[in-house]
Amino acid sequence: MKFFFSKTSVLTFLLGVSIILLIINAILDRVIKTDNLTPQSPITVQYLNKEFDDLLLRFNLEKNWAIKKKIKGKYDSLSFVYSVKLPKDLPIALVLNEVNKKFYSLPVKLSSNEEKINKNTILKILYKNILMLKAEFLVDTTKSRRLINFAFILKDLDNLNKNEIDKLLITSEEFAIILVPTSTAEYIKEKAIENRKEYLILLNDDIDDQKYLLEEKFSKQRKLGSLREILLTFKEAKLFLYDENSNFYKSPIFGFLKKEFAKRKLSFIPLSKFHTLKAEGENEISLVLNSYLSKSWVNNTFIVSQKEFASLLPAVEEQRIKGNKLVLPSENKFGL
Repeated sequence: MKFFFSKTSVLTFLLGVSIILLIINAILDRVIKTDNLTPQSPITVQYLNKEFDDLLLRFNLEKNWAIKKKIKGKYDSLSFVYSVKLPKDLPIALVLNEVNKKFYSLPVKLSSNEEKINKNTILKILYKNILMLKAEFLVDTTKSRRLINFAFILKDLDNLNKNEIDKLLITSEEFAIILVPTSTAEYIKEKAIENRKEYLILLNDDIDDQKYLLEEKFSKQRKLGSLREILLTFKEAKLFLYDENSNFYKSPIFGFLKKEFAKRKLSFIPLSKFHTLKAEGENEISLVLNSYLSKSWVNNTFIVSQKEFASLLPAVEEQRIKGNKLVLPSENKFGL
């Protein structure tokens, strides 16, 4: 017996099969993802307690600010509840957000109840409708963490195009940028001011704009004219720097400029005064930053490239959770 199928029926059949396969694939993908998110071992009170303890460590709290209060009698699966005092610099909203991120991949239910506005909050974590962890967060405005301020100064912006510069400067993060006097720098400094960023001026061998050019062969009046142009155009500069590795530094013009800056009582300091983060690769630079910030004696103002800065943003967020603060370099006194 022969079967005859029209083109329309064949196409309809194939379309139906494709849709079914897509649905099956989506279901399998979801099952696989859910399976990957679920821990290998069953979720226990001990497991959740350990995860919660690890989270509390990230907040850099004093030991006696987080205690475990024993419960008299049986209370679901609990033998104690957490009592956590939060310092005034650690918002409860940030804490709850980190709790949600910590337990998001687990098949548990989180609930929080604010007993007093901006004061006391109760957190509960349930697994299969059984209360597995309870914590009370108590805001204590008399307490604060030992904070460390740190700052970044970004170099090499001349390697970026206009769109990249605009994108960098509109970020909400605080930092300063280093500019060499050029017509391009005029545009960048205006954008920096507009976005509440600081800028520093570096004098080196890269100055080629005629109105800013500084050369020994020029007359004293011409040199002063170039210097005035720099000081006037970039009057909002927080500091003026020089590069000790440049020919500019080794030439007689440097001595002339140093005297002129001293007359005007303006800071004129070497680039080498600032600290650089030396690391083998992008993945290691965050570890280097964390190491430096763990030492109170280290200069906490760092010079980095814009690429290094981008790779450091997750580490910056982790430092904020610890209670440390990214500030404008001037607030950190430039680490000088």
